[in-house]
Amino acid sequence: MSGIYTKTGDSGMTSLKGGLRVLKTDIRIETNGAIDELNTAIGLVRAFMDMDDRRQPFLKDIQMRLMTLMSSIASMHLEGFLCPNFNVEKIEKMIDEIESSSVPSEYFIIPGGSKVSALMHFARTSARKAERQLLRLNDSFPLSHHVLMYLNRLSDLFFVMARHEQLAIGIPEERWKRFGSASRDK
Repeated sequence: MSGIYTKTGDSGMTSLKGGLRVLKTDIRIETNGAIDELNTAIGLVRAFMDMDDRRQPFLKDIQMRLMTLMSSIASMHLEGFLCPNFNVEKIEKMIDEIESSSVPSEYFIIPGGSKVSALMHFARTSARKAERQLLRLNDSFPLSHHVLMYLNRLSDLFFVMARHEQLAIGIPEERWKRFGSASRDK
C-alpha cells in the first residue's frame, strides 16, 4: 500500500492534529483549505517571478506564516488558538512603498496583463476567500484580531503588487466599463 493514501478519508472524515476525527466539511478543514489555496496561489506567483526578485523572501515569509496559521487551526481542539506572529505593519509598509510609486486607481481593473500580474490578482481573490472562511471560523472559534487584519491586508497587498507589476513592464491596465456605456478608456 502506498504511503500517500490511507483510505481513512473515504467516508468523508479526516483528522485534525492529535487524531480528532472530523467531517471534511468541518469549518477548520474548510478554512485550512482556503488558506492552502492562498498559499498555493502565492507559490504560483513566486514560480513565475525571477528567482532573484527582491520580493521572493517577502512572499516566502508570508507562505511560512500561512503554514503556521494552518497548523494552529488544525490544533485548536488541543490547545485553543495559538496566534502566530502576524506582522501586519510589515505588510502595510510594503503596500505604502508600492503605492508611493504608483498612480491611485480610480476605476475597476480587469485582472490580467502579464502572467505575474494575473497570478497576483488570483492571490488577491484567494486571500479574500481565505479571509471570509476565517470570519466564519471566528464565529465558532474566536481568533486573534491580528489574524483577520493580516488576511485583509494580504488582499490589499496583492492588489497593489498586481498593478505595480503590470505598470512596471508597460502594459496598460484594462478598465472595466459597464455594458452599453460610453468608453473612456484610451
